[in-house]
Amino acid sequence: MTLANDFQQQRVKLMEKAVAAAEETMEHLKAWRTLSHVVVPFLGQSPCVAIRRPGAGETAAGNIA
Repeated sequence: MTLANDFQQQRVKLMEKAVAAAEETMEHLKAWRTLSHVVVPFLGQSPCVAIRRPGAGETAAGNIA
């Protein structure tokens, strides 16, 4: 019966690691989202931002031709 207990303990440890990794990922995503809310408006006001050129199939207004 110890083999089954060992397997169960390993399973619990792996699940705990998975939950911890998911929580850490969520914290990083929240930090990036917060940063983007601050940086993106700032970049929009900056005179140093490169002018976007229309890509293939787009007009100068950004509409698809």
